[in-house]
Amino acid sequence: MTTMSEDMKVSGELNRMIQREIETMMDRMERLRLQSKFASFSKVHVPMVLVLGNHSSGKSTFINHMLDQDVQKTGRAPTDCMFTVLMGGKRAERLDGHALSRDNKFGFQDIKGLFGADFVSQVELRVLEECTLLDSTGMMIIDSPGMIDPPGSTTQSRGRTDMDRGYDFKKVVRWLAGTPLIYHVASVASHNEHVNHEAQLIPYTFIIIIERADLILVMFDPDKPGTTFESLDVLTTSLNHVNSKVRLILNKVDDFKTVHDFARAYGALCWNLSKDMPFIYTMYVPVRGGGSLAQMSNNSEEAMLSSLLHTEFDGTRGEILREVQRAPDLATDNLLTSFKSLCAKLK
Repeated sequence: MTTMSEDMKVSGELNRMIQREIETMMDRMERLRLQSKFASFSKVHVPMVLVLGNHSSGKSTFINHMLDQDVQKTGRAPTDCMFTVLMGGKRAERLDGHALSRDNKFGFQDIKGLFGADFVSQVELRVLEECTLLDSTGMMIIDSPGMIDPPGSTTQSRGRTDMDRGYDFKKVVRWLAGTPLIYHVASVASHNEHVNHEAQLIPYTFIIIIERADLILVMFDPDKPGTTFESLDVLTTSLNHVNSKVRLILNKVDDFKTVHDFARAYGALCWNLSKDMPFIYTMYVPVRGGGSLAQMSNNSEEAMLSSLLHTEFDGTRGEILREVQRAPDLATDNLLTSFKSLCAKLK
């Protein structure tokens, strides 16, 4: 990974400073909240990047590339069914879901009540030492299980339900992406002394998005370009309220042998997702010590194509990396927007 820029370090420090300030102001507003019978304030979250994708779409490989460490298991077959929370720290440690849910500082204390004990057993926290990206930005990266063909979308899957994993995957993704909470509040209206000597309570409803993930990467690969029904379900039901956070990525473009193959896969993905997202990034993750793409091909035509892919799609991968590095800035914007909305509702 490229050397950490000074701008990213500043973004991380600024985000941490604003987190502390907002937490202090929320503490001072607690008395007003109680008087207004307002719901409890949610915990201020650290910058978060959520990585989703079909199984074998390269999620874990890309995370390892971003962190410049071999943290996650990789492979063509599904290698992990866990949600893995990755954070930086002074020493390496590992917490299972039960320990994670008992520690309020990470923001996962409600997961058992929300999603059940089976989900808790499918979550773990890994603290990485000497990880420049995580240490400097203070961000949290979440790797997720690969999405598959599920519930009621085909004749083969009619007998399945959203609980086949032991928990509702789409509900978990929606919670991690940012949960819209509906509040019902009764406010005291000014009364006319000549008509009524009692204050009137006027009920009203408003919605606040509880921010969690600041950036959501959804990855596909050439073998399954948008054709797994779970991925389409997640996009249309779990992420439909946070489209601005989502980045769609067609990964492993170095697997294509011809431009025709690339065009066909890209077209299939665009066709499947055209109603959901307007833009799809195309990239690949370089193999360590594998040489250039052109060097790996014996055919001159394939070598020329591989060289072209290498040149074009390296830049796209750089764009995604910069998006991840901007997570603290996105988190700061989300914090300030949410706090402003909260204050307006309390006013």
